[in-house]
Amino acid sequence: MRKLTSNRQRAGGKRSRTGCRTCRARHVKCDETAGACKNCTSTGRSCDGYELYRLPANRSRQITAGLPRALPANARRMTSDELRCFSYFQQYIAPFLEFVESMLYQRLVLQMSQVEPAVFHAIIALSAIHQDYEAQGITRPDSDRSMIKRGTSNNASWRQYALAQATHSFSLLGRRHASRDPQLRETTLLCCLLFVLCDLVQGQYAHAFQHLHSGVRILQQSDPEFPSNPAVEESLVRSFEHLDIQCAHFRVRSPPLLCTDDDIQPLEHPLIFYSVQEAHQAFDQLLGRLFYLANSLNSGQQGGNLSRDEILHRKRVQLWSRTEQVTRSFDTFRQRPHITLSPRGQQAADLLYIHLFMLPRTPKGYLLTGRREPSISTSRSLLCLTEAFLRKYSQRPSFVVNVGVIPPLLNVALYSPDYGLRWRAIEILQSWPHREGPWDSVSAAQMAMDAMDSGGLVEDPGREGPVNHVSYFPAAE
Repeated sequence: MRKLTSNRQRAGGKRSRTGCRTCRARHVKCDETAGACKNCTSTGRSCDGYELYRLPANRSRQITAGLPRALPANARRMTSDELRCFSYFQQYIAPFLEFVESMLYQRLVLQMSQVEPAVFHAIIALSAIHQDYEAQGITRPDSDRSMIKRGTSNNASWRQYALAQATHSFSLLGRRHASRDPQLRETTLLCCLLFVLCDLVQGQYAHAFQHLHSGVRILQQSDPEFPSNPAVEESLVRSFEHLDIQCAHFRVRSPPLLCTDDDIQPLEHPLIFYSVQEAHQAFDQLLGRLFYLANSLNSGQQGGNLSRDEILHRKRVQLWSRTEQVTRSFDTFRQRPHITLSPRGQQAADLLYIHLFMLPRTPKGYLLTGRREPSISTSRSLLCLTEAFLRKYSQRPSFVVNVGVIPPLLNVALYSPDYGLRWRAIEILQSWPHREGPWDSVSAAQMAMDAMDSGGLVEDPGREGPVNHVSYFPAAE
């Protein structure tokens, strides 16, 4: 039996790029009637309206050629621009967004995007911003000029499209504000976190801190009538806690919002870590308490109130004791013969080793140890550890959520007594333009060079308040 073939040919002409979202997702020609197209209304469909901004044509086909084989369930409802951005998020953002792996971005966010349009559009906004960031490079917030150029961006289309997607996501959340939907809290928190990342990628720190503060307020409010999924809640709390602690570096005299200043209770059992994630969380809690201690020491007079001085001394002793416990427990974890870590897990462990080595050797860490100045040997050791880490792991993402190598390099570049070590650290910062949460390698290198030009070491933030980061990393009040 002969196989029938169709001789029909597709009509010539350009495909319309200005039709309504519904027709474009259905891959049919839109009549583009103002308000709502008749092509949708005449067939009983809901017209989703027209997009004000579109992405520039993808001439290189770099993204579309790499579309994942397993498309999301809602792929047929995506426009070509949305599918392009969603694919980019899956392939180039989610796998490299964290030094410390979690289920959040590669599983939870993608799953939620299938059922929550607000999350989906927040993902599209982040993807568009990230692609523009890759093309434009790191831009100082107070300047429209790119500090480090990675390529050429077509125009403002990426940012306009991202803003439209973020606005749509926000409006979808607003429509459900008064509802009693048990999923609304998790959806709002997830969108809030994605908005924070959008702001951080752009270097818009004031907006990022505002979104972060909004998310923290939601986390601090619980509704017993609608309990959250424990796994989802834990991932969200962990992400907000880490970002909150890192952003506290740039909020003048404001400790982390999700940390506690209560006395550290003695451990009933030896501290044992069963995963790298547990060890990183313990380190973040130490750092959060250290911010509280530094804030207390820098506020008011310390000599006129004996009871207050005694309280601060007790907290200092408790925190230093817990720091030593965490360090010993992590060393034990790393040396266990039966522990087998994945490559990403080993990377996270190596990074935490650097941070634990650095903590008592930072200006805030001197509050615990009583030391006043860094030595050349400790600066050299910290720099060598960081250089070894960078040689071992070759991936260089342009943006990650977790803090990584910028703080240890900046520590050496600002505080080392050896100017040769400081220049080595500055050159490494310049060689990899990227952002780690609120940390920016380009601004960090510039701050260190300005300190070198001033002819001395940077003021000790543990004694006289934080270094003035405002001109480099704009802070929010």
